[in-house]
Amino acid sequence: MAIDVDILSKVSFFKNLTTEELQSLADVMDVKPLQKGEMIFKLGDIGDSLYIVKSGTVELYVRDHTGEKLL
Repeated sequence: MAIDVDILSKVSFFKNLTTEELQSLADVMDVKPLQKGEMIFKLGDIGDSLYIVKSGTVELYVRDHTGEKLL
């Protein structure tokens, strides 16, 4: 599924990019629909991706030494 350049243009991280630059970025991006509760990445994973949340929310947490979630 292709990324819509209009969506990227609304992301503040990309605000200084030209339309051509946004299109180049969109051309190499993928849409990854996720189900509620599905894990995107975990502590220790190699940081090789950038995620943009189009809709919904994401919970980021780590567990402390007792196993309790720290948001």
